[in-house]
Parts: sequence; structure tokens; C-alpha cells
Amino acid sequence: YVGRDTDLSIAQLETAAAALNDWAEDDGASKIISIASAAFLGNKILPVDDALSAPQPPHAATSAPTVLNQHAVPLLIPKLQLPRLHTALVPRIRLLRQLDSAATRRLTLVIAPAGFGKTTLVRQWIAESSQAPAVAWLSLDAEDNDPVRFWRYVIEACQRIQPDLGAAALGQLSTLVQLPFAPSPLETVLTTLLNALLQYAQPCLLVLEDYHLITAAPIHTTLAFFLEHLPDTVHLLILTRSEPALPLSRLRARNELGEITAGDLRFSPTETQAFLAQTMNLTHLSPAEQNAARHALLRLDAQMEGWAAGLRLLALTLEGQQTAAAIEHSLDTFVGSHRPILDYFVDEVLNTLPAPQQHFLLQISVLGRLTASLCDAVTAQTNSGELLAALDQAGLFLEPLGGQEAWYRFHTLFAEAMQHEARRRLGGEMLSALAYKASLWYEQQDMLAEAVEAALRAPDFARAAQLIKQLGDDQRFYGKFQHTGLPNEFHTLQRWLEQLPPALLRQHPELGLEYATALLMTHFSERYPEQVMARIDEALSAAETGFRALGNTSKLGEVFAFRALLTRQHGEINQSITWAQQALAWLPPDELAWRSVSQGVLGLGELLTGRLDVARQQMQTALTLIQVIGNPHFLRATIGQLSAISYEAGDLHQTVADLQPMLATVRPSGTRLALLDLRADQRVDAAGAMDGSTGKPSGDRAPQ
Repeated sequence: YVGRDTDLSIAQLETAAAALNDWAEDDGASKIISIASAAFLGNKILPVDDALSAPQPPHAATSAPTVLNQHAVPLLIPKLQLPRLHTALVPRIRLLRQLDSAATRRLTLVIAPAGFGKTTLVRQWIAESSQAPAVAWLSLDAEDNDPVRFWRYVIEACQRIQPDLGAAALGQLSTLVQLPFAPSPLETVLTTLLNALLQYAQPCLLVLEDYHLITAAPIHTTLAFFLEHLPDTVHLLILTRSEPALPLSRLRARNELGEITAGDLRFSPTETQAFLAQTMNLTHLSPAEQNAARHALLRLDAQMEGWAAGLRLLALTLEGQQTAAAIEHSLDTFVGSHRPILDYFVDEVLNTLPAPQQHFLLQISVLGRLTASLCDAVTAQTNSGELLAALDQAGLFLEPLGGQEAWYRFHTLFAEAMQHEARRRLGGEMLSALAYKASLWYEQQDMLAEAVEAALRAPDFARAAQLIKQLGDDQRFYGKFQHTGLPNEFHTLQRWLEQLPPALLRQHPELGLEYATALLMTHFSERYPEQVMARIDEALSAAETGFRALGNTSKLGEVFAFRALLTRQHGEINQSITWAQQALAWLPPDELAWRSVSQGVLGLGELLTGRLDVARQQMQTALTLIQVIGNPHFLRATIGQLSAISYEAGDLHQTVADLQPMLATVRPSGTRLALLDLRADQRVDAAGAMDGSTGKPSGDRAPQ
């Protein structure tokens, strides 16, 4: 469909014809087959636009909510709070002006190794900006390498600017399902978020801290899409140790990228003097001794090359030195030892503390973020709040994160040093016990995702398995195909399950089924890699063996429905029908998602054999189940299948009536129609398959 005939010109028709001809040649298709007659076969949809708006289900009763379910997996709120500024700051006018200039572009990168003051600089800039925009701040962790979790945190960060900003996108994210053989729906969610940011119309700043911890390619891809369509009122600022996998060359060519590097962040001699004047008290020395000490410090700074963390460590090293000779000796030791900086953290910081504080620091080094009640639980103490406050007051590389209950995190280099020393002094068994206690605390706080991570660090795989099952039982983490208003973090689920021993997965067939689901959802492509299909089949076989041993026919029904879906997508229709029939015999009435999948497979089978009346009944049943679930992706696919049956029956009026609900979901949001990619190498093996050109039963195999 290219438009009303009264609105079309010859030039428009020629352009459309040329595009269709190129498309047919590229895919090896011998002819253009009707879009409607192919819809039921689940072909890949190619968007016409760069940005597709997100359609919603046509019925209000089944539409997605605009906010996450109140029982959703909770977020770690300190990740969304701006870091607290230190009371003593060195004026860095040149860098603040550089940030002012960079803010006129689309993206600013602050890129430097650990300890160069990236976070402090940006936080200072935000505090001192004369035209401070609204700020959304997100501190990233390695556990955020899940596209759904990443974007959930980003949207929640944006809601710090305005409570309902991105609410619709958050609702879509909660129902997001990656259908096999289909494009990623994340761009649809991001389009909704971008539209919300555009409507907000006020200048705002989105800061992503520690982006170097993000390694998942889907996140880089979706962030590039987000960045490409970012409204002019929004500025993205990324703090990272390494150059991110984003289209930086294109941004540089367009003058849309501002960059601050390690060379920029190094303290100048003037800034070094200001820093040392704030952190060191030399007034007890004579004027001559003060002058000698300052010259020695400047000589040292030349060797440290303005490294902020090194200067801070130096200040701690020199704290309490009473004479110029003692200061000079410490400086000579600092320069002459050539020991790694991590050793210095241990020798010159940790070892100078009282023994109880040393032991406390080593125990809590297993934690990513710290708060008093968590540290109490891990260390079996009752004064963790006082100890954390004292360490913060002493400037001991502890960064406050704020919150009703104060949260902290270690400076990265200091954390690495403490963890290394903890392994040496406390031993692996003690660290495992501490991680286990942290897992218990997280579970008590209903932070089950964090509880799983801590259990895996312990490593207590049996406990991790039970926690993952707990998340699965109440659908609070991945939600399968059902609409629950909760995040579907399949990448995280896959990462967790792949850390469990295979024998443990075999003991818990539910986890085997969830592992197969995670593989299906995270390796979507037109053709699954052979090794991925082998892993899915192995997981399903293990799950089937376990459920048979338990006599659990309901779960066996899920396994068979899963296989029906896979074989249908690969064109093995007869086998798919066999699986679907057995699945429906075993699935309980309230397992709507898998029943709808199986019902749709049976409807497809009836369509391919030419029994159109029966096919319509089967597909209508599937549609009814999908409407109850409220999943918009499955809803549109099933509507397309139902309309295909009417089309093949020659009832074009009914075809139009079938498609009206789908049309209603796309027109209000401005979504353009899309083309279906009909690939000649995807074919259906079924007796009596229909001829694509006539719509009549034929012995030939029809394109899938």
C-alpha cells in the first residue's frame, strides 16, 4: 500500500516500483507476493522509517500500563543520585569552560583512566553552571549489561527530571518481548522515550557514568539509535575509561562531539598548588621549610603528571608529618620505591588505620555499594554507620551517594586494592561467607536480583538457583511471554544460568526451560546459529527429562509448545502441529501465553491444508487468549494471521475488518506501514500448501 489512488503521481508509483524491484532482486524472490497473504507466516518486518512509534493494543482493557508493577524488581536508587561534592574543591575554570562549550553539541565524552577526577569535574560543573539544566544521572555497573535493565535505569533516571517523563516508554519496556526472527523492539520503546523528551522541551542533561563497564553490543546499538535521534534540548554526557563503541567518527565529522581527555584532566602546577594548600597544613613549619616542602611537592607532581588520585594519595601519605625532613623523606620514599599504586593503598592508607577499621574495610570490599545496614549484616557489627561516616570524613577514597539511608562506594582503584588484600588476608572461604551474608540481606530487602549476584560471587550455586526460581515463580524478573508489567531481562537471566553447573540445571528442569527461553530471546536472528539451536535443544531435552521424572505434565506442555514455536519458525509445519496438539492436551487453562502459541500453530496448519473455516476458528481462539494477556507484539502478529485467512478465503471485506484493530494501533502514533520481507529460502514443508500467486491449495511448497 503506497497511498490513495487519487493522491498518487506517476513519479511516486515509479519510485515505489523501483524500490520493490530492488527488494525482490536482493532477496532472490521471483515475484512480489501479497503482504496480506504472507502475514500469517511470521516473516521479518522491515521498517520504512528510521524511527517507528510504539503501537499500543487496541482495547483499553488490555493495554500496557504506563508504570511498572508495584511488585517489580526494585532498582538501586543510589545509582540514580548525583554524587556528593567534596567540601574542598580546586577551581578548574579552564575545564568548566570546556564543558560549557561541549554542551552545545549532541554528546560529550569525558574519557580518562581511573583516578583522573572525571566524576568530580562533571559534578562540579553541574553545581556551578549558571544555566544548570535538569539532570538525569546514572552510575553504571557490570550487571547493567542487559538491554532491558540498562534502559529501565535510563528511563527511571529521566523521571528524576519529571516524575512521569518516559512513563509510556517504561510501560512498553515492561511488556517488551523479542519475537524470534523479528527486529528488536527496543527501538520502538526508545522512540516513545525520545518523543517524551521532545515534548518536555526544557534543557536537560543525561549523564552515564562508568560506561566502560558496558560491553553488550545491543546496548551500544540502541544507544547509537537514541543518540542519533536525540532532541536538541537533551545533551548526553558519558564518563568512561575507554572509547565507547558508538559512531564517534560521524559525530566528529558533524562537530557534534565534545571530548575531554586525560591530558585535559591532569592538574596544572597552579591547580596542584591549590589542591595541596587545601589538603595539607604546613603552617607549623618555618617559612623556609614551607618553601622547601612546596618545591619538593612540585617536583613530585612533575613525575605524577597531574594525576588527581595520586595527589590525593600523596596528601594522605604526608598527613601528620611534623617536620620538613619527615616530609622530604616521605616524598623520596613515594618517588623512589617504584611500587605499584595498589601496594601504596595498602601500605600507606590501609596499614595506617587501627586494626578494627582495617578488618572492617577488608570485609566490606566484597560489596559494590555500601550502606550501614548492609555492612552490619555482612560484618556482624552494629556500628557500620559510624565507621562509614568516619572513613568518609577522613577522605578515605569513599564516595557518598546520598539517599535516605546513606549509601557509599569505594573509589575504583582503592576498591581493587582492598579486594586484592582481602583475598590475601582473609582467604577465599571467608570472602565467600561474606558474599553469602550479603545475599541474605538483599533477599530480606526484596532485592532479589542483587541477592542472585551476591550468591554467584559466594559462590553458592544452589542458593542462586533457588533465588532465580523464586524470581521465575512470581514472574518478577523476566515475565516470559505474558504481560506482567515487569522487565524481561533475558540477557541477565542467560548470564546467571550459564554460571550454574550443568548438573544443577538438570536437577531443576524449570531452570532448563528458562535457559532455553533466554537463549531464544537473546539470540534472535533470521537463522539461529547452529550452536545456539543445539544449546536450546539440549536445555529443552533436559527440562523434558526432569518434568517427566516428576510427572509434571503442565510443564511438559510448555516444553512442547516451545518446540512447536521453534519448528514453526523453521518451516517444519507438520512436526510443529504435532507438538502443538500435545502441548494443548497438557497445558493448564490459565497458561494463556503458551496456549495462544500452540493455538496459532494449529490455525496455521489448517490454513495450509485449505480448511479455512477451521483455521479461522483456531486463530480466533488464539487472538482471544492474546487479548487477555495484553501483549501488543503477539496481538499484532495474530491479527495479521487472522486477516490472512480471510484474504485466502476471498473475503476482502472481512480482511479489512480483521485489520482495523491493527490499523487503529499504528495510525494515532504516526507509524508508517512496513514491508514484509519474504525470503525465498524460507519454505514451508506441508502437504497441500497454498500457491502464493493464486491463493489456492497447491502441491508446491509456498515461501515462508
